Amino acid sequence: MHKHIINKLILVAGAWNNSGQKDKRLELQFNSLLNELRIAAGTTPEGAVQLLLTELGETEAMTA
Repeated sequence: MHKHIINKLILVAGAWNNSGQKDKRLELQFNSLLNELRIAAGTTPEGAVQLLLTELGETEAMTA
């Protein structure tokens, strides 16, 4: 479950970055997904960010 939310977070973050970081809809969607991850993981907002960063680190390690 967490992996699916994290994958969506990564896609939305990429789309937001491609928009020049100006698309408020994507920014709101990212925040909503981050909150969804926080609730699913039963953690704090900081804990949800840490889960995302940890997954990104694992993903980068697999592609290196």
